[in-house]
Amino acid sequence: MGQLASHAWVEDASLALFAMMLQAEELGLGSCWVQVMVSDTLGKDGQPLTSHQYLQQLLDLPEGVEVEAILALGHPARELRPRTLEEARPERIHWGKY
Repeated sequence: MGQLASHAWVEDASLALFAMMLQAEELGLGSCWVQVMVSDTLGKDGQPLTSHQYLQQLLDLPEGVEVEAILALGHPARELRPRTLEEARPERIHWGKY
């Protein structure tokens, strides 16, 4: 596949995925961002596979293709409501400064 043309491919992929999530919501679909980080699967040599190696084997990805994240789409099992400010954990909220 050659060299990556963008040094910001992680950011580019993240923004594209987020736009897909917004569009899914607009269409009445639920979505869940599945971050690709670690794998506990062992390779043929008994050593742990990296998430990239695992996905490369699972999806038969060509060399040079990276997976930033996986987006699960579907009809929501139930409607989730936004949390109110009163329900938020105050130790996680910072106003104007950290």
